[in-house]
Amino acid sequence: MSKGRILVTGASGFLGWNLLRAPWEDWEWIGCSNRYDPELPGLRLIQTDLTVPGAVVELLDAAKPDLVLHTAALTDLNACEADPAGTQQINTDVPATLARRCAERGLRFVFTSSDMVFDGIRPPYDEDSPPCPINAYGRQKAEAEAQVLAAHPGAAICRMPLMFGAAGPHAHNFLPEWIAKLAAGEPVALFTDEFRAPVSATVAREGLRIAIECHVSGVLHLGGKERLARYAFGALLCQVWGFDPGLLQPVTRSALNFTAARPADTFLDCRRAWALGYDAPPLEEQLRTLKAEGRIS
Repeated sequence: MSKGRILVTGASGFLGWNLLRAPWEDWEWIGCSNRYDPELPGLRLIQTDLTVPGAVVELLDAAKPDLVLHTAALTDLNACEADPAGTQQINTDVPATLARRCAERGLRFVFTSSDMVFDGIRPPYDEDSPPCPINAYGRQKAEAEAQVLAAHPGAAICRMPLMFGAAGPHAHNFLPEWIAKLAAGEPVALFTDEFRAPVSATVAREGLRIAIECHVSGVLHLGGKERLARYAFGALLCQVWGFDPGLLQPVTRSALNFTAARPADTFLDCRRAWALGYDAPPLEEQLRTLKAEGRIS
């Protein structure tokens, strides 16, 4: 017997695609994307631009979900910084509208937010830590969180960390890009002074399953257990894949002169999620699992 129908927005994006390529059993799944087909056999897909007035209502009418899992976003920090007004619509206005319409219909709503809502100065951050973003994307996500909970107090806000894994045909992820460069003998410049708590898409997917099946409401952190810089992550990748670690080039955030400010350390306190059964295996184990799957060349 089905547990219900889940509508996943951002179906062609990194997280949405990873959810839909290995959906949990006992649920009925529908994907929603704007321009791209995620190319997943058997998936019922609705293509629509959610920023168009009336599109959210039309989507809910067509999909008739029991739960909306909203992963669609524009996550490029520099693009958001360069055009905060233009990116506000998808990152803040759309989730707020979806939450309001789901509340009106008595539908469950889960919104995936980001560790970028924090400034990186006083980690670790738990769910009660006040958002304090330092870039446009973080501000958009923080405002979306507030609007979602105001419109739908029973909604779940799942703050996600840096995620890695196969990206599907139309999304991007740093891991396949690093692997392609290292396999070709090309250097990869990686931060030594920005600390995150990454998880694979598989671990993130399991965290979201737990949040949904435990009927979480409010904020929940789904980060990893290991705090490390991308340079250290790259060294671990070289160890697992057998690449030359000499190809890794240590750099600082300031050296790359990004448009958007980047928080130094967004390590998330995930004790609430651990208590529900969420777990993040060692990163080496997560990488070895990905390598064994053979999905990332």
